Amino acid sequence: MKKINFVLITTFVLGNLFFKNTLKAQAFYQYQFMNNMDRHAVKKVTYENANGSPYIPEDFTNGSIQVSTTQKFEDLRLKFDAYAGKIAFEYKDETLEIPVPYAHVSIGNMIFENGFPDIDGNEMRTYYQVLSSGKMNFLKHYRSLVKESSEFGKGMVRRFVMYENYYLAQKNGGIVKIAINKEDILKILAEKSTEIEGFITKNKLKIKKPEDVIKVVEFYNSL
Repeated sequence: MKKINFVLITTFVLGNLFFKNTLKAQAFYQYQFMNNMDRHAVKKVTYENANGSPYIPEDFTNGSIQVSTTQKFEDLRLKFDAYAGKIAFEYKDETLEIPVPYAHVSIGNMIFENGFPDIDGNEMRTYYQVLSSGKMNFLKHYRSLVKESSEFGKGMVRRFVMYENYYLAQKNGGIVKIAINKEDILKILAEKSTEIEGFITKNKLKIKKPEDVIKVVEFYNSL
C-alpha cells in the first residue's frame, strides 16, 4: 500500500512540475514574440457590442508563427479573428491583434496562410485556412460580419455571422472560387477530369462536403 501511495505521489509531483514548466516556457515564448513585434502597432481587441464570436476556433489554442524563413515562434496562444481578418494572440490574459500578416500560422491542427492572388475583395494579405496543399491548394476563407435583427422583447440585437467560401489556387498561379460539387471540381481540374472522375467513382465520393474535395485535390496533386 505504501509503495502504491509513493508512486501516486511521485506521479502527481512530476506531473505538476511538468505543467508549471510548460506554463513558464509558454510565457517565455510569448514574451519573446512580443519583443519581436512593434509594440506600438499591437492593438488590444474586445468585442462587447455583439453576441456570438468572430473567432476560429472560439478559444485560444496552442500554435506557432513562422515570421521568416529562419525564425519560428512556437507555443503561442492563438486564434483567427474572422471579423478583423487577423491573427489574435493571448498575452497576459489579454487578446491582442497581430498587425503583421505572417505567411504561415499554425493554430492547433489548422494552417493559415496568405500570399494568394486577389479575388472577391480578398488581397495578398488575406488569410485562408489551407485544407490541402501542393501544386493545387484547396483553401477555406472565413469572414465574420455583424448583423442586426429585431428580437421579441430585446429590440435590435447585433450578432456575429460567419461566412465560409472555398477556393482552389494553383501554386504560383491563379485562384478561383468553387462550389462543393462534382461539376465545379471537374470543370476547374479539366486537364485531369478523366482520372479524377475515375477516382471519384472508385471511392464513391459524392463531393458534397469539403472532406471529399480534400481527397480529390490530394489525388490530383499526386498525378
